[in-house]
Amino acid sequence: MAFIALVFNKDFEGHKSGKQEVVELSLGRRYIELGVAVPLSAHLDNQAAAKAAAKKADEARKAELLKKKEEAEIEKADSKKAKFRSKSVKQ
Repeated sequence: MAFIALVFNKDFEGHKSGKQEVVELSLGRRYIELGVAVPLSAHLDNQAAAKAAAKKADEARKAELLKKKEEAEIEKADSKKAKFRSKSVKQ
């Protein structure tokens, strides 16, 4: 007999949601068709993709905050009026 590892999306016929179980291949295919479960490999791929997306979003957020911090630290030239010089040319 062939078996398949599944992760259940919903509570169904004594199987709890989020649990990993090994079932017979024909029964596993039926669960997948009904949308009750997904194969373990697909579940792990989805988790890895979600983790990578979260890491990418976190890096983008950090880069944006760093850019804002650098912009705030840049000294900007302020226009100032020239001071009256005491040694000015006399006419």
